[in-house]
Amino acid sequence: MENVQRESECIYLNFLSKKIEFNQQFEDQQRQIEQNKKKQEQKLSIILNL
Repeated sequence: MENVQRESECIYLNFLSKKIEFNQQFEDQQRQIEQNKKKQEQKLSIILNL
């Protein structure tokens, strides 16, 4: 019984680890999207001001 609980805990910790990793990647992607968006807005602003 103790082995089953330990295995369950390992599975859960692995799940949490993957979830954290996924969330970090998602946040990184969101930051990248925002940065790209700002760059595009700056380029557009430059073009419109020509």
